[in-house]
Amino acid sequence: MPDPQLHSHVVVLGAERRDGRYVAVDSRELFRAARANGAWYRAELAEGLQELGLEIRGGTGRDGRYFEVAGVPEQLSERWSMRGVEIERTARAFRTRYGRDPRAGELGSITVGTRGTKGQATAVDVERAWRAVGEEHGLSREQAQSLYSGRPPRAVLASGGRAIAAR
Repeated sequence: MPDPQLHSHVVVLGAERRDGRYVAVDSRELFRAARANGAWYRAELAEGLQELGLEIRGGTGRDGRYFEVAGVPEQLSERWSMRGVEIERTARAFRTRYGRDPRAGELGSITVGTRGTKGQATAVDVERAWRAVGEEHGLSREQAQSLYSGRPPRAVLASGGRAIAAR
């Protein structure tokens, strides 16, 4: 069963130039700006979660670039961060083999190589499994609902073209 990891995919098929013509996008600059775009994405996500009534703890994760929802048990966060552990283990093996840190392209290959294959699972099976893991690590449905400060846990934020739903 995959770990629950909120993420988005962005697809840019083309763009309209000032002269009105549609052309393919040169994506090199998008890739160069990936780190800055990731920071912007995380900031917007954290703000949206705060608007829903969740408390955010910043400065967590690798190099303090990430955030966590306050009140989620640390053991559960670690359990649902196994992918990062696998990437770090593979990067460590790279360092041992080659005597240096992997460069950006090599680290990207390591990240892709640790993904594994995606299987078929119904939403019900995934939700049931995630709930069981959450409860096993101290986060029941009721405890999760109590993380919202003064807002009903089924609130939906929809503004500015974005929507974030909370159960």
